[in-house]
Amino acid sequence: TRLEQILEGFLDLARPAVGPRAPARLADLAGEVVGLLEAEAEGRGVRLEHDGDLSCAEASIDREAVRRALVNLVRNAIEASPRGGRVRLALERDDAHVRFRVSDDGPGVDSQLADRAFDPFVTSRAEGVGLGLALVRRVAREHGGWARLDEREGGGTDAVLELEIDEPNGVTR
Repeated sequence: TRLEQILEGFLDLARPAVGPRAPARLADLAGEVVGLLEAEAEGRGVRLEHDGDLSCAEASIDREAVRRALVNLVRNAIEASPRGGRVRLALERDDAHVRFRVSDDGPGVDSQLADRAFDPFVTSRAEGVGLGLALVRRVAREHGGWARLDEREGGGTDAVLELEIDEPNGVTR
């Protein structure tokens, strides 16, 4: 299983991270990710929440690539959170960007690891491969954005995936 995970990670890094873009409702995508991981969170005793009513927000994105990136971020947050903790996926928007913010109640991220966390093969988990965040960063960059980890005051981590808004009609705002 471990070798299969490593091989899948290599293949994901080798193929283009972003394919054709199409209009997507961002709140629907965030809700889909929460629905997909809800049972996993429940099995670990973690409450998974979705926040941010941007039901009218649409952007032209590679929906599958962004979905995979969000799954990586939310799954990492679930694994970092203690039993009884909470993971929240929030959606924020300004004129030119949309941000998916994944907040957890875990122990936080070591500052030295945070600087390198998006590099391939960097992981703090014994069973981790260290390719998930590298793929998140690649998807962000190919959508004109960025990804980062922020330690929250009082504990926990915010993982942020920001994408440039490429409006569905082809006009970037």
